[in-house]
Amino acid sequence: SGHTESTHLLQHDGTSPHKTLYHGSVQKAHQHLRSPVSSQDDSTTSSDSRSASDLESSSGQDSVRKDGSSSIQGFFSFVKGMTGAGILAIPSAISQAGVVLGIIGYIAITLVITYSMLALLKVAHKLRERGHRNIVTYGDIANAALGSKGKVIVEILVIGLELIFCSGFVIVMGESLSQCFSMAKLPYWIWVFLTLPILVGLSWVDKMKDLWMLALFGVVVYVIGVVGGTMYFSGLELADVTSSFTPKMFKWETVSIYFGSVVYSMEGINLVMPIESSLKHPKSSYTIIATGTCVYSTFCCIYGVVAYWAGLGECDNVIQCLPDGLIRSGVQIALTLALFATHAITLYPATEMLEHNFFTKHTRYRSAKSKLLRTLLVISTVVIAAGVGSHFDLFSALAGSIGVSLVGLVLPPVLVYVVFYPNIPLWECVLCVFLFLLGFTALSIGSYQSILRLIS
Repeated sequence: SGHTESTHLLQHDGTSPHKTLYHGSVQKAHQHLRSPVSSQDDSTTSSDSRSASDLESSSGQDSVRKDGSSSIQGFFSFVKGMTGAGILAIPSAISQAGVVLGIIGYIAITLVITYSMLALLKVAHKLRERGHRNIVTYGDIANAALGSKGKVIVEILVIGLELIFCSGFVIVMGESLSQCFSMAKLPYWIWVFLTLPILVGLSWVDKMKDLWMLALFGVVVYVIGVVGGTMYFSGLELADVTSSFTPKMFKWETVSIYFGSVVYSMEGINLVMPIESSLKHPKSSYTIIATGTCVYSTFCCIYGVVAYWAGLGECDNVIQCLPDGLIRSGVQIALTLALFATHAITLYPATEMLEHNFFTKHTRYRSAKSKLLRTLLVISTVVIAAGVGSHFDLFSALAGSIGVSLVGLVLPPVLVYVVFYPNIPLWECVLCVFLFLLGFTALSIGSYQSILRLIS
């Protein structure tokens, strides 16, 4: 990996390094990692990827992207990407574990998810040091570390997970609109499809850095309208001495459902690489990801406990527990506006991966083809939302148990082990094994219980 590019070219035997497949052998994986990316990878770039000439240095963490976004812009985009519909199911999740177990579990899950995100960045930067300069997406990391088969598997998981996330947003938007404007007497699925034009228009924003103003607007609306309205009602309920609700401190029998819902609320895990690849200073991505995740998780935990203590955990999401009136309507309208922004940001990793694979910057009619692709993705999320209906809590638990467990818990430790072995500390090796087993266990148990509840 220390050889120059010219040395690699002199030693090249005519075989593309990306034709090397990973068959479970660490030695073969490292042979693959020592070769720089092929010319095919260099020609396939997304709208936010940068060639070597755009960087002041070729090292992933020391480079400076001249037209990249600032740290503040990246922070707001990341936080808004995480602040979606999943937070509405946190009070219900707390009810599945109890207050004490819920708080302890949230802290533990936050630490685990944060490590996984930072590990993904660490792997990406290490691969760039070894010559894989065009590491832009999660799929690029898998391609460099695990080969083409690994890339296909990871991209299917990420794209599928993002579509599930965005479908969940549309479900909540459709429910909110149908309840706010119930006098129109339109069925739920019509309200779902009425969101389509706005969602399509927002999906046409080409670059992640151009979404930050939309992200800032979404964060402000969400905090003031959604969280503010819910917390105000929770305060009124907690002040009511006649309330007979008694919160539970521990509840073990449904803790796997709790895990799935909480992990689902960490919806920004697939935004790590798009955010990093859009920053002017990629090295600042560590601070942005860690700070954003911890701030958001603390906010969610406090919100979930207070709302549950006020009795709002008895419903699938907190809005269903709010009484009809001005507060509920205000929360629902604010939520719908905020989720329009979240949908565009969350869908970005899926569109970036697909464009990275099928379009180059020299593709004829690239802009028109890109808009068509993004439109089709948005339509798919709307169709899924119309089909799933109002089973949002079951939907979120299933998505969290399957998708985020694989992408956020199982794959990052595998990538760390493959890329850094044998130069990996013992403690980190043990941690990687623990995370892998935790993710696989959560995937198995959580999926089984979620599917049973969804069927019933």
